[in-house]
Amino acid sequence: MLRELIHKDLVLNRNALLLNNGLFAVMVTALAHQGIGGQEYGFFSSLFFSFTAITVLVREDKFKARALGCSLPVTARGIVIGRYVLGPAAGGAGALFALSLPLVLPTSSIPGDQILAAETALTCISTITITLALLVPVTIRFGMFGILALLVGLQVLGVAAFALARRFEDVALGPGHAVRWIASALGDAHAALGGLGFSLATLACLAIVSMLSCQASVAIFERRRTG
Repeated sequence: MLRELIHKDLVLNRNALLLNNGLFAVMVTALAHQGIGGQEYGFFSSLFFSFTAITVLVREDKFKARALGCSLPVTARGIVIGRYVLGPAAGGAGALFALSLPLVLPTSSIPGDQILAAETALTCISTITITLALLVPVTIRFGMFGILALLVGLQVLGVAAFALARRFEDVALGPGHAVRWIASALGDAHAALGGLGFSLATLACLAIVSMLSCQASVAIFERRRTG
């Protein structure tokens, strides 16, 4: 039944997904020529393509199509899990496509060894997981309006954080110091655990975050389904 649910989502949203992913493909192709690093490229590419599952949820809310899924002989948990399978699968496929571009495009400015580095793969996995863990529950609860409000809020927060960082860059407890402290802590953890140990610890944390997000999404979906 899980396969049927995913197939239903892909068929009903075929045109929108083709349009969105086509646009993302153009964006990552341009990004491959901007002189950025492999990890930064992996981050933005994964962020773009992780919105595939969010597109399905937003359109479902916009066209009031949730009743179609609820009419199928499947539990609320099954419907939500379908979203958490579609998201990483689509995001991962998109990220693989994006990462292949610098390897095959002779005009790309990103070195191949940066694309093939384990750190780039970990960046992609982390970006997809955290994006979906944050956005799926919000979309299920608030729909398209919730996504727009969240994205606008994050932009405002980013601008405010940048302004505060510039204002308090010389203050020990300012935002800039906090960012440097986090980066230093991650560097210390990487040095203590080693490359493999740090990667495994990161994947374990991401798995926990994803499971917690899925549980929250199931609870929200069941409440809306019975409400």
